[in-house]
Amino acid sequence: MSRPSIDIETQNSMFDVIKSGWVSQGKKTEEFEANLSEYFSSKVVVVNNGTSALTAALLAHGIKSGDKVVVPSFTFVATSSAAKLIGAKIIIADVDIETLNITPNSIEKIVKEHGDIKAVLIVDMAGQPLDLEPIIELSKRYNFILIEDSAQAIGSEYKNKKIGSFEHTSCFSFTVAKIITTIEGGCITTHDPQIHKKLNQIRNVGRDGPGQYVHHLIGCNYRFTDIQAILGTNQLKQINNFISQRIKIANEYTNKIKTLTFQKTPKYVTTHTHMLFFAFSKNVNERDKNLKFLRDNGIDARLPYMPIHRQPCNPELENSTAPNSNLIYETGFTLPIFNDMTEDECNLVIDYCNKL
Repeated sequence: MSRPSIDIETQNSMFDVIKSGWVSQGKKTEEFEANLSEYFSSKVVVVNNGTSALTAALLAHGIKSGDKVVVPSFTFVATSSAAKLIGAKIIIADVDIETLNITPNSIEKIVKEHGDIKAVLIVDMAGQPLDLEPIIELSKRYNFILIEDSAQAIGSEYKNKKIGSFEHTSCFSFTVAKIITTIEGGCITTHDPQIHKKLNQIRNVGRDGPGQYVHHLIGCNYRFTDIQAILGTNQLKQINNFISQRIKIANEYTNKIKTLTFQKTPKYVTTHTHMLFFAFSKNVNERDKNLKFLRDNGIDARLPYMPIHRQPCNPELENSTAPNSNLIYETGFTLPIFNDMTEDECNLVIDYCNKL
């Protein structure tokens, strides 16, 4: 489905960090954060993975046990699990059948119905930005905390502005399948100095810096390593090439595969980085046959995420209604896409898809 792109120069840089004798969070991590801050035009804190980024962001904004948090029904389970680990009560909102993203209307409907929503977690599915302006307006009108799960969306742009550069808090992931990777890792972006300070403390078990044993708040060990940081720094230098290649592959799929339909991209999206590429069959039986055919022929097509309300770990949500998410789950699958995918590999996927 995906393959990390780590060149020899980057590998050698990682060995240099090991040989330096300082491999844990240090100066290289500070440099990586500075580079990310410049990229996003935001304050940035790096953490050990994307789930930690979400959890830290929720904690920094004061989300606590019993608070109601809205999440999309179609998303990776970490979006809801991070909030549940804190003790928050999850309320799901259905997504748009074409964009696969939560909509302003679905958010407003739930906020009006429940009245005491503390936070809304929005997700840029597959790297495609949501319609942010009306959602930001809703957060101000109804006074809820807005946190963007941008795990898949580094480099994506909404109306020519990078995801992660807006005033609300955004969370990113750097796992091996993402646009840039630090093997495991993630980061949080914010414009709020107080949230930035809290995030640094939460990452470091509640203290202001290393070597101190005064803990100002309850935190966790979400620290990074300098080995990962030098990898991330070198990956960030290549991000524009990575994104261009993914867009090229996505365009080839969309223009040349005639047997499937795909995630729709609205006009407000100026850059969709295609961390994932979603395709759809007519019904679940056809989807399952197509998936088996592709996998039998060496194409690593995969099932989509099971909706949040159908996950075995969320029995309290089993009576929730999200017909669009159910339909996406039953008819969708993902096709391989990654940074150094060759033209031959791309054509192989297209050829077998056109045999479906």
